[in-house]
Amino acid sequence: MAWTNLYLITGGFRDGVLKLWDKDSNVLVSERQIVDSGIWNVVGGEGKLAVASKAGEGLHQITLWDGGIIDAEGL
Repeated sequence: MAWTNLYLITGGFRDGVLKLWDKDSNVLVSERQIVDSGIWNVVGGEGKLAVASKAGEGLHQITLWDGGIIDAEGL
């Protein structure tokens, strides 16, 4: 089963932490600090995960993951 069917993924607007939650049990499975603050958007689909975040004053970054790596290693 693909990670998109198993997990809910959230991003922290204030703390910059991306979290992977088990949909059935609501248990935190994995988390990763992406930036110091400002995750703007988290989008997943077709085996990919994209995270848009604030990297500094006036700077933004997009981080992209392959879903197979998330299945194998977490975030």
